Amino acid sequence: MSLAEKQKSENEASPVVWRRFLDWARTENDYQKAIAGVHGQDHGNPDLRGRTYFEVNVYRYFHALQVCWPYLNRPNQKIMDVGSWPGAWMRVISNFCSRHEPRIWACGLIFPERFLEKMGGACHGMLHCELDPQSPMRDKAAPTGLSEGGFTFVSAMEVVEHLYDPRGMFRLIGQAMNPGGVLFVTTNNITRLSNLFTLATGGGLTGNLDELNPRDGGILGNWRPHAREYAWRDLNEIATAAGFSHLTHGFYQENYARRLIEGTETPSEGLIFENARQRRFAQAVRPLLAEAEQLKSGMYLVFRRM
Repeated sequence: MSLAEKQKSENEASPVVWRRFLDWARTENDYQKAIAGVHGQDHGNPDLRGRTYFEVNVYRYFHALQVCWPYLNRPNQKIMDVGSWPGAWMRVISNFCSRHEPRIWACGLIFPERFLEKMGGACHGMLHCELDPQSPMRDKAAPTGLSEGGFTFVSAMEVVEHLYDPRGMFRLIGQAMNPGGVLFVTTNNITRLSNLFTLATGGGLTGNLDELNPRDGGILGNWRPHAREYAWRDLNEIATAAGFSHLTHGFYQENYARRLIEGTETPSEGLIFENARQRRFAQAVRPLLAEAEQLKSGMYLVFRRM
């Protein structure tokens, strides 16, 4: 193998295996408890009580690092992370890509006091911005433009499903990126098994409908509920109209709220079935799928700025 081929191989394959990531994540979780706290004991989901946001979503960050490694393992990166708090993804990049010293900017509305201090050097600066100015829940006092540009890599993880009009976010991000820059998006997969099974057996997907009605004419606290979920082609069409080209996409099992850091459970990329009836449904539907992994819970897309 030539030197050029070896360097290309090293850039494309992440050296961070699950065990190595988990060792870091255990230490990071203690840090997240100190800076962001944990879900309260009165939380509606008992699996989240007393646990950090990072902890219940830890596999998402590991999976994202594997997908994004070819685009992050480069020098001279100017990065923007959209919807950053509690900053775990920025700290993943800062730690595992430290040899390239990436400059990472945080973008969004939620920035607690002493945010940069809490990021421990992982964040270069803050961009306070309303990404969804058409939303009835918008922050009317927040700027609707970005004061920085020239970004080579942008991530928007679990953001788009909260937006009233996602076209604005894609246009805003595109304007702030260099041509050839890479945009990485993750979101819930509307075609996941639980959704299809619920619809096929007579249920609906309107669990947060009441939250979507804005109260008091403004933002619902610091958090906005899911406005809608997407199939990957929906988001691809929106991104293409905003000046992006599709590089790749895929599906992954989020392993949400599983006890991975404690070591009592291990990550699984297989479907997780709630009962035997759901398993039989998945077996019946699989031959009809356009893509083999289409029933998984999470979805990612990678775009290039034209």
